[in-house]
Amino acid sequence: MEKHYVDDLRSGNELQVKKLYYAFREPCYGLCGKYGISPDDAADIYQDCFLIMRDYAISGKLYAVKGSFKTYLLGVFKNLIFNKLKADTLKNTIDMGQMRAEESVDSEDALTEEQRIFAISFEELGENCRDLLTMALYRGLTNEEITQIRSYENEAVTRSHKSRCIKKLKDIVNRNRNKWTDKNS
Repeated sequence: MEKHYVDDLRSGNELQVKKLYYAFREPCYGLCGKYGISPDDAADIYQDCFLIMRDYAISGKLYAVKGSFKTYLLGVFKNLIFNKLKADTLKNTIDMGQMRAEESVDSEDALTEEQRIFAISFEELGENCRDLLTMALYRGLTNEEITQIRSYENEAVTRSHKSRCIKKLKDIVNRNRNKWTDKNS
């Protein structure tokens, strides 16, 4: 990483920071067309990206980076684009945790015994656990993303909640499987 860029970001010298900001803006904006990001969103994403880079510079993290400043900045920018695309996709995704049984795409007859037991068990979970597991397992959100969405204190809290919810679901599935087996014996 070019030390002078990191030093400029750390210094707080408004003129130097401004030069850096504008020097790398166009390459980042160039990526946006490839991913269908609007110019307004591109400006917001770049602003966030630059703030992240400044925070990393101030904390000293950028001194340890092996690649160039531009390459690292483009990587951060691309990750923010992917996060934006993921968030937009999630907004348009049907939340399975909120689907009612009568809205189910599969008919009852098409489900296997295990699927029926799982569907019944999932509905028996509390709403909080259903939502958390839907975010984690169905939507594929990371613990970090769930932590931000749920406003948890940190990722450890998210992992703990997710672990408890999975344990609850397993217990309910086992109980329902035993009921089903007893009923059909």
